[in-house]
Amino acid sequence: MLYIVRLAASTLRQAINVVFHFLTGSHFQQIQNSTLKPRTMKNIVILGGSYAGISTAHRILKQAAKTGPFKITLVSPNTHFYWNMASPRGLIPGQLADEKLFQPIATGFKQYPASQFESILASADSLDIEAQKVEISGLIGNKTLDYDFLIIATGSR
Repeated sequence: MLYIVRLAASTLRQAINVVFHFLTGSHFQQIQNSTLKPRTMKNIVILGGSYAGISTAHRILKQAAKTGPFKITLVSPNTHFYWNMASPRGLIPGQLADEKLFQPIATGFKQYPASQFESILASADSLDIEAQKVEISGLIGNKTLDYDFLIIATGSR
């Protein structure tokens, strides 16, 4: 069982590295030549507020100085991150407090400027790849988000 958990964590880490290097390596290089027009703001939409979505958002935001202008919009149907790998310890009384098992997503992103990060409590309803739009719905009602890059991190279901 432990081997499967380690294998899944390793695979997830590799996937996040691929996405991160794709986004920061070839698409967000800073402009070296001042004669080129300035880069426009890139909109990155991340669907999913679990391990992959939150980790990817943090990695991109931490590299902000190297990446150029962008804004990340994290769309998640939950306000809290559920640490499912720790849930067996959470079942045993006195082993792990609920506050450790369920972490608020917004608190983890307070260190970043609002101009670079937005969290929306919603679910994705439809996706138009050609138009680069995703329709979401939730407490905010129905809304359409335009994106330059879309990261689907909704899990295995």
